[in-house]
Amino acid sequence: MDGMRIVTTPSRLVLATDLSPRCDRALDRARQLAAQWHAQLFAVHALEPGESDDWSGPTTADAASSPLALAHRRLRRSLGDAIDNIEVVVVAGRCEAVVSEIALAREAGLVITGVARDEVLGRRLIGRSVAALVHEARLPLLIVRDRPRDAYLRVVVASDFSDGSALPLVTAAAWFPTSRLALLHAFEPPFAGMTADRAAYEAEYRAVAAKEADAFLATTPLSRDQMEVVLEPGSAPAVLTEHVEARNIDLVVIGSGEKGLLHRLLAGSTDTSILAEVPCDILVVPKGSPFEGKA
Repeated sequence: MDGMRIVTTPSRLVLATDLSPRCDRALDRARQLAAQWHAQLFAVHALEPGESDDWSGPTTADAASSPLALAHRRLRRSLGDAIDNIEVVVVAGRCEAVVSEIALAREAGLVITGVARDEVLGRRLIGRSVAALVHEARLPLLIVRDRPRDAYLRVVVASDFSDGSALPLVTAAAWFPTSRLALLHAFEPPFAGMTADRAAYEAEYRAVAAKEADAFLATTPLSRDQMEVVLEPGSAPAVLTEHVEARNIDLVVIGSGEKGLLHRLLAGSTDTSILAEVPCDILVVPKGSPFEGKA
């Protein structure tokens, strides 16, 4: 616990948008969080390679009819009345590179994005952009699925108790102090299907998981009475999805450690990923942010 860094709410947020209608939900959530945290909000759009191939004139935003200028106007128009409180940034380049560069340059503490066609920024970007934003930029990433109705009321942190996985829990507690917080751990007893008394067998492993949970919490500045601790047998995606649906969870928080759940978010087809299975917003917290603890 002595090495745990101070986690504060972000003072600068970056909204990554592809200008699709589905990003309106991400905009609404970004505005809500900016108001809640008194944070500055930047709306960023990347003009991807190929989008301006037919343009032969100047490529700067100063050229009124250039692709950059057109995208800039589209973004400002899509923001509507919210434009007065948002800085608009349009840059040519690949999405993950542009968003990472702007977020790091502005010292943002969180990147927010929407879901298009139930996939992050489109099928072709689901692995590339999310992995790059989390691993290369080392910034927390909020993937917005639901239309915001209020602040996040029910938050669950899914953890495997591995080294370095305390930060997502500490972040959730610091960012959403008034939310009902739960720590969820899924355990899979080996050969459970071959035992004569499966319930007793799982109970033994639940007791082991409870001790692991206590040891895990001891590495954080948090106490067990600050949250509900949920220990359930089964695969992490299945247990997490069932918990989200049963408890009407608003936000799932996961880490990006090698043993964490991020690979399940990105692995395989979207039909088998956590993104496809979990019916709520997802916050991915990397092992460390370059601006963590800054005002």
